[in-house]
Amino acid sequence: MLLGDLNAHVKCDELDFITNEVDDTLDDFLPVNYEADCIHKLRNTEIPQSTNNYGKSVIEICTESQLRILNGRTLGDSKGKITFYNHMGVSIVDYCICSASFLSNINNFTVGQYCPTLSDHCPISVQILSQSVQETVFNLQKNNLKRININGAREEVFKANILCYDFSLIIKEIDTLVLDNDNNNNDHNFWIPTVHF
Repeated sequence: MLLGDLNAHVKCDELDFITNEVDDTLDDFLPVNYEADCIHKLRNTEIPQSTNNYGKSVIEICTESQLRILNGRTLGDSKGKITFYNHMGVSIVDYCICSASFLSNINNFTVGQYCPTLSDHCPISVQILSQSVQETVFNLQKNNLKRININGAREEVFKANILCYDFSLIIKEIDTLVLDNDNNNNDHNFWIPTVHF
């Protein structure tokens, strides 16, 4: 994602995507690993402006890298609001640009109020949808752990239980599952004996 003052003037009808990119005639021009996207929504701008050299560079980067300009096409800024004010006039030079595949994660993009005492640029902001996975944190404080005293009798029971199991079979089973997992990339469960005191 690119966000900020790019000094780029981009005319609203300048396309930041390749039209008909699923057409077979483009196969010779597009890279072999190029994946066509279906985001072809045109942008709006509150004021008409012509494309300058920086704007041409922005459009080139967007079409070559499947990036999309959020200004004027996103919830929160569907009009394409003015972002810059000075004594010579107004323009849209502050942009938020993200990959086409990331557009579904954009909740909204907004151009804030112009405040001449702070800046000649309006603040811009983007709200991104995200997922977080909460992991369980185990508290392993000393008082939570149960301490087992192994005295003579328990030591003998432990040794007897260990000798009951043929661990070579378990190791063989684990090796087989690891090989299967490497080949199939599946999750497997395997049984490990519990030794009781």
